[in-house]
Formats: sequence, C-alpha cells, structure tokens
Amino acid sequence: MLVTCNNWSPLLLLLILCTASVVDCRRLSKDIDEKHTLLPWEHGPANGQSGFAWEGLHNNLPELLKVQAKDNTVMLVIFNHGYAALALNLIVSLVRYAEVQNYIVGVVGNNSLASCITLRLPCYNATSMSNTTEGSASRYTLEWFHLVWSKTLILDQVFKLGYHVMFSDADMVYMKPAAAAYNNLLDTYDADGTFMMEEQLRKFANGTQWVNRYINSGSFMLRNNERTRLMMADWMRGFSEHSENNGNQKWLNWMRGFKPPTYALCHTRSECAEVKAKGLAAIKPHPMQYEGMGALCTPKHLPDLCDDRRLYIHAVCLNGNNAKMWAFNQLGLWLLEPSTLPELPQPLHIPSPKKAALPCSTQTAWEKHYGWDSNPVS
Repeated sequence: MLVTCNNWSPLLLLLILCTASVVDCRRLSKDIDEKHTLLPWEHGPANGQSGFAWEGLHNNLPELLKVQAKDNTVMLVIFNHGYAALALNLIVSLVRYAEVQNYIVGVVGNNSLASCITLRLPCYNATSMSNTTEGSASRYTLEWFHLVWSKTLILDQVFKLGYHVMFSDADMVYMKPAAAAYNNLLDTYDADGTFMMEEQLRKFANGTQWVNRYINSGSFMLRNNERTRLMMADWMRGFSEHSENNGNQKWLNWMRGFKPPTYALCHTRSECAEVKAKGLAAIKPHPMQYEGMGALCTPKHLPDLCDDRRLYIHAVCLNGNNAKMWAFNQLGLWLLEPSTLPELPQPLHIPSPKKAALPCSTQTAWEKHYGWDSNPVS
C-alpha cells in the first residue's frame, strides 16, 4: 500500500492508523511467522479491553520496573515526539529480532507522553526530571543537550532502584538477540559494562592524521554494583555542571581523565580484573560497528550485514529523521509500513522487509575477541 500524505509526519500517520485500528499497516511483512509477538500498538486502542500489565504505571517507576524487568534487567529506550518513528522502528527490532520484551520507554514532555500512551507502550513519565524535549532536536542545540541528558537522568533513576540496564538510542536497529550478546561479553571478560568503541579520523594543523577513539553512549549495558553506581554518580555530576553546553557522551569520555576516575576501559579479562581491583568500573568496549580505521559513518551498503562485530546498526554521523530513515531503508532495516519521509519533494513508500531480509536473528555477536582498535585479535 502506498500512502501519499505529503506533509504528514511519521508520528501522525502512526497515531491515525492506530486509532482507526488499522493495525496491519504496522506489522512486518506477512512472511514473518505468526508466532512472533505483536507490538503493543498492533492490538489497537484499549477501548475498555483488558490492558497490558504496564498500562497506567507511567507515573510509578518502581511498579513499572517490577512488571517489565527480567532477570533484574531492563532495556531503556527514550521516546520523544520528534523521533517517534525511529523509536518505533527500534522497538520493532527489539521485540522481533533482539528478543527483548523487558523494555521501558522513557518520555520527557507531555505531548510525547500522550503519544506513547496512545501507542500502548510501557511508558515512564520523566517530564518533571528535565526540560521538555518534544522536537527532532538538531545536534548541539540546547534542546538536543536536554534530550541526550534525559537518557542519563532516567538511567540514574532506574539504577537507584537496583536494576541492571541495557540502553538503546532511538536511531538504532537490533539484528540479533541483545541480552545474550551483552551478557556473554561481560561474562567472558568479567567486566561491569560495555559501550561501543568509536573512532574518528582527525588532522593536526600540519595535515597529519590521527585517530580519536572514544566510547559511544548510544548503546550499552551496565551491571548494577558498587563500582558502576560510583560511575553513575560521576556521570550525573555532568548534568549539574555541563548539561547546558555539552552532551552526556562527551562528559562520559571526559570522566576517564578525572582524578580520581570511576571507570577505566579494559580489553582482556586480566586487564578488567586489574581495573576492578582498583575499585573502578571495568568497561569492556564492544567493537566499532563498521570495518576500517575511522569508519564512523553509516554506509549505504554492507557486504555482510550480519558480521560478528554487529549486534545492531546505529545510524551515527547523520543528522535528523530523514537522513537516518533513509540510511535504514538503504540497508533494508526500515521495519515500519507504510511510511513517508517528510520534507522530501515526493512521498517515499518504504516497504517493510520480509523475514529473509534480516537473517541475523539466529546468529550471535562478538564471539571474536576485539582489541583496542576494534579489529579482531587472532
């Protein structure tokens, strides 16, 4: 089906279709097995029906976590009005391919909360914790700073209640079971947490290249213990001191140079043991998602979508809904139908992929050992 709604946003389309109970338009291809769990919005409006266990708990985080946690672990996703379509595309991938049912959806803003509730998601209302972030904020604007710091604020609240946390930015698609990959990595290296290692080519004034390596705060897992709670407190300090002019990722990387630090990176089991012996959180980075030195930006094509280094695709180095949605479409990872890309001259129909388009769900990630440069170590 082709939708020709030139000026409608993806969110408006979603809400209209859900309200009208036209739920099939939000399902993946009919080739997907019927045994797959329906997404919450596919059930249509509640209309007095028996609700999901999480419905009505959006102002009660402790009870919401009791309902949603599995093995004392939750996946945190941030939902806002401006990036709603991306967030829902992510949630499809979490439920259908990453085998994640234990997720909660943090929301900052009354309009975003209303949309989240309409879509029947396991919402948490964090509006009182931060400035409202409703739009598709451009990078390095004040609204964008508020949006990215809301991730750390909500994470801190979940952490204080004693849960292990997986986190995912909205502009991501998971292709393999997430908890299995994260936990296997942490168990293998006896680490406290993992973030993606990212690298960017830079140039000195004389033209000589150098590689800037840092961790990306868009996808990670932290196990809750004394070391990571100290790390979390250090991260929260950044909100108090720098949230108006710097993002949470920059502060997170600065923390490694603090005196004293609260975490350190490690790349072998023995290195992680040494870090923990010092009372620091041992963070074992998982590899950069794309091959090649300084390969930061999301490509139009990957020779092997399911390469061992990829649990997910994170549409980094792209600004705004259009660019990110287009990138996912190019890789066969736009999972919602129908959809238009707003603000383009012509509406673009992006079909949902058939099951065969995502063959990775039976595979694993990070079975190889990756060194500090994200290259496999033999």
